[in-house]
Amino acid sequence: MSHAARVLTPTAAAGLAALLVGLGFGRFAYTAQVPGLIGEGWIDPSGTGPLAAANFAGYLIGALAGAPLARRFGTARVLRFTMIATAASLIAGMAPLGLVWLALARLGAGVGGAVLMVVAPTAVLRLADPLRRGATAGVVFTGIGLGIAASGTLIPILAGAGVAATWGVLGGLAAILAIVHVAALARRAGGTADAARARSAGRLPAVRARLLHRRRRLRAAHRLLGRFHRA
Repeated sequence: MSHAARVLTPTAAAGLAALLVGLGFGRFAYTAQVPGLIGEGWIDPSGTGPLAAANFAGYLIGALAGAPLARRFGTARVLRFTMIATAASLIAGMAPLGLVWLALARLGAGVGGAVLMVVAPTAVLRLADPLRRGATAGVVFTGIGLGIAASGTLIPILAGAGVAATWGVLGGLAAILAIVHVAALARRAGGTADAARARSAGRLPAVRARLLHRRRRLRAAHRLLGRFHRA
């Protein structure tokens, strides 16, 4: 097996896909969409700032909430939900329902993208071969650049079809990647967590037995020490 094949594992590819969607599509596709949004009358130039601010606010919320959510609900569940939510936020951009609606869609994309950025690399590196974690991290974070390149290439090609169609294509690609790659990562991460809990539960009786044995020995030592002092 070549070095590339050992590094570009399905798990690493899933992490790459998560960042491709969360940052490459969820964050940077908007920049390329701005001329179309203005040209088709969805927003005026003054609306670009609030939309960008909503996305940045979403990233702040997601970055702060990612790790606590993973601890509270489990890595697998959070990965599934945020990937679906990010794809849904892109698809929501298809509806020309005004600035507030688009701002909510950008907010959702920001939250989902930031949670993926926090949770997915951690999950991948936890599952990776310890000797190849550096190379695996490089593969995962390549997803950001590939996503920027993909959105920057696709959006001009799709410009003739309109803004709504472009958001729909990006959302559809995000949904496909969620099903094919990130769902697999979520299952493996969940399976690893379940196995760890099972191992921990299996060790618990043995740990309790050792503690009980030590407590009995400690009591016996105290009794001997008490007899020595009385003598």
